[in-house]
Amino acid sequence: RWLNFKLMHKIDNVGFSLLGKIPGITAKSWYLCKEIINRCIVLFPVIYNCCPKVPCINFFGTYAEEQSCPKCHEERYQPSGSPRKTFTYIPLRPRLHAIFGQVELARRLQEYPSEVMRKCSDEPGSVMDFWNGDLVKRLRLDGFFETRTEIALA
Repeated sequence: RWLNFKLMHKIDNVGFSLLGKIPGITAKSWYLCKEIINRCIVLFPVIYNCCPKVPCINFFGTYAEEQSCPKCHEERYQPSGSPRKTFTYIPLRPRLHAIFGQVELARRLQEYPSEVMRKCSDEPGSVMDFWNGDLVKRLRLDGFFETRTEIALA
């Protein structure tokens, strides 16, 4: 709830610390909140430098050592040495572990597609959700989504 409140209201770290309380939760500081959140989850974001003129490139892989964007020639770093723009990425495997590690959420995610398909009519053009759309129907005919444990990534 702390993180959600901070992000929803676009409160900076100092402002968040000055709030002191969120209904039902005492928040002493943003640093303390981050420490508690980090102990509860195993998602560690990876921060990449990217071109300030988005969308252009991220400075990793082939471009990891570049000092300016090879496409638009924008400088990678500010004069202070810090990146002009960054991109935060949470790797897929820990995200999947976090989602499917929660028993109730995993159960809901596994049951949802079959519930949607069961509730929907078979009228042509009738779409209630992605799971009863034409693409999934075609994929099911090709043998995909035959078990409850299969997932699709988009």
